[in-house]
Order: sequence, then structure tokens, then C-alpha cells
Amino acid sequence: MTVMTLTREEILNQPAGQILNQWVAVNIMCFDPGVVQYGDWCPSEDISAAWEVEEKIKEMAKDEPLHIGYYMTELILIVGSNGFNMIHATPEQRCKAALLAVLNL
Repeated sequence: MTVMTLTREEILNQPAGQILNQWVAVNIMCFDPGVVQYGDWCPSEDISAAWEVEEKIKEMAKDEPLHIGYYMTELILIVGSNGFNMIHATPEQRCKAALLAVLNL
């Protein structure tokens, strides 16, 4: 896997769409950027695909237990500290929180 060099600002300012999906695919889902075809897989726009990303974070936590805590912290920072906001986070917000957590940004 080739991890891309991204900044916190790039991630937070990137709108939902193909570029954000690619960042998630490569940096979280471990897809090979030169081989995979994403097709209809759009985690920054589709909640089902965003939940797949969250499941990958849980899987990664077996080796890196802090990923879940970092993910939750980033999601709180993005949506606000209200629990209601967290459960209603958009796919885009979930993807950004996941990237920030995994990349330690």
C-alpha cells in the first residue's frame, strides 16, 4: 500500500467525491491505487460505504487500539460535541474523521 502524504487542511477542505473516495480507498481500505476500480463505491457520499470504512477502523484497532479513540475524537471535532450530531454524521464527515485518525493528523 502506498500511503499518500496529506495535510489536515487538505482533508478537511476536500468536498465529497472521487478524490476523497480515493484517499479513503488507499489510506484506510488498503486498495492499490494503480489497480483498483472503485465503481459505485463512494464512501464520502454513500452511508453504507462509509460504514464499511468504520468497520475497517474497528479491524485496524486490533493492532492499533487508539484508532477508534482517534476516530471518535476527530468525528466529534468535525460534527460538534453533541451525541446526536455524531450519530447523524454524513458519509463525508465520517470519511474525513477516519482519514485524520489513521494518518495521525
